[in-house]
This record gives sequence, structure tokens and C-alpha cells, in this order.
Amino acid sequence: MDVTSEEDMEDNRPFLAVNNKRNRGIRRPSDKSDTEIQRPPQKFAAYMKGVGHNIAREAVLRHKEFKSEIYSYCGQVDIIEARNDCVLFVSSSEIQRDKLLAIETVVNKNVLGYETTGSASDETETVVEGSH
Repeated sequence: MDVTSEEDMEDNRPFLAVNNKRNRGIRRPSDKSDTEIQRPPQKFAAYMKGVGHNIAREAVLRHKEFKSEIYSYCGQVDIIEARNDCVLFVSSSEIQRDKLLAIETVVNKNVLGYETTGSASDETETVVEGSH
């Protein structure tokens, strides 16, 4: 019999696709008519690259510590994904994205936050210097 709680299992799971489960499927009463078009909530992306090292590899190897530090900086984000030599974060607020971009050190490694503009095929990096 497994006595591991769901919360403990969440902490032990790698972060490669963490989805925020708050308020899913809850429909709130609204004055708007059902025919009105509703936009999906806006998402904000931020990338993190290691300075002189592969932060994606560090994030995968030390995923518990990595997630813990990120959450302590800016709260829980919708998605954390390791990609080649960088880490992608998707958040639901611009303030949270700006906090992610301002991070200079995570898991004792220097990092640089940036965001891309344009389509995925036309990635232009906008480097954001940290403000710690």
C-alpha cells in the first residue's frame, strides 16, 4: 500500500510540464451573454539561459531545488520546460514574467533572463538585465 500523498508525489515529479490546476472547470456566473466571444487568458513567456553553463541540464538534475527557488522568487508558474540549453517559463501575469527575467542566480548558477519577440521561426532575443 502506497502512503505517499498526492502533494509529496507532485514534489518528486520532474517539472518539465507543470500546469497550474487552480479553478479548472469552475464556471462563474456572469452578466455577459453566452454569445459574446471570450478571449483565452493571456500568457507570458520568459527564457533563462546559463552564463557559462547549461542551465537546462542543471534544472533537470536538480529539479526539486530549481522549482523551489523559482517559486520562492515569483510564485507558481504555469509551465517550466527545459529546452536544449535554456529553460522556458510560461506565466499568467506580466509581473510574474518580469520577476523571472530579473533572476540572476538559481541553484548557485549565474543566469540571464530573456524573452523572444516574433514567431518561433523568427526568434529575436531581447536581453533583460537583472535588477537585484
